[in-house]
Amino acid sequence: MEFGQVPRAIRKNRVKSWEIFDDGLHSLDKAKVDQLAKISKSRDVSYSIHGPICDLNLASLNSEISPLVVRRMERSLRNAALLGAKTWVLHPGTHGALSWVHPGEDWKVNRSNMERLQILGQKLGVEVAIENISAEYAVLGRVKDFLRLYREWPQAPDMTLDVGHSHVKKQTEEYLEKLNGRIRHVHLHDNKGDVDTHLAVGSGTIRWRKFLKALLETGFDGDLVIESVKSPFASLERVKRLLRSL
Repeated sequence: MEFGQVPRAIRKNRVKSWEIFDDGLHSLDKAKVDQLAKISKSRDVSYSIHGPICDLNLASLNSEISPLVVRRMERSLRNAALLGAKTWVLHPGTHGALSWVHPGEDWKVNRSNMERLQILGQKLGVEVAIENISAEYAVLGRVKDFLRLYREWPQAPDMTLDVGHSHVKKQTEEYLEKLNGRIRHVHLHDNKGDVDTHLAVGSGTIRWRKFLKALLETGFDGDLVIESVKSPFASLERVKRLLRSL
């Protein structure tokens, strides 16, 4: 939907916590931030912000492009702070055309840029959370990648576990088993286990009762964010029912 429909959707719904995707039609600017801030005050609504992702590679080896990528993300973080968001979701970088020429270099660039964003987030009072992404060329796309990150950089930001993405990689149980102490934020949407399609919860092959039970058993007490493109509110009600039944 156009951004103009977003404030109306928030006002007419009882949901009190919303994730704003700072990209595309919903890219944040002063006018949008002002609108959302007014709703937050009048409706006691809180936000998390999903950082921008379109054509932005945090691990880019192009020295001209990389600073532009970081500046775009820094602007998003600052807007998150203006909205009082407690979480800002970061998509890590991807391997590119020069990765094979300079093996390991994009890992270093990705980490350096994440460090810079984490420092800014700490100054602004916004927690950065690194999302696992499903693309095969992701620098941080599998459990082993996050284990390496936290081994090499113990102070790294905690995770946003995207269940749809981990389902495509067939690693959801492994994330819960090996990284449960690092999961602070969770994205919920469904798929058939092959492609990241952001289906309604219950429309794919994820075993939701099993997942939610296992997640709660880890002691997780962060936000569960519905990211279904279709039927998001039906997905929300389904998750609520499942949680009540556990």
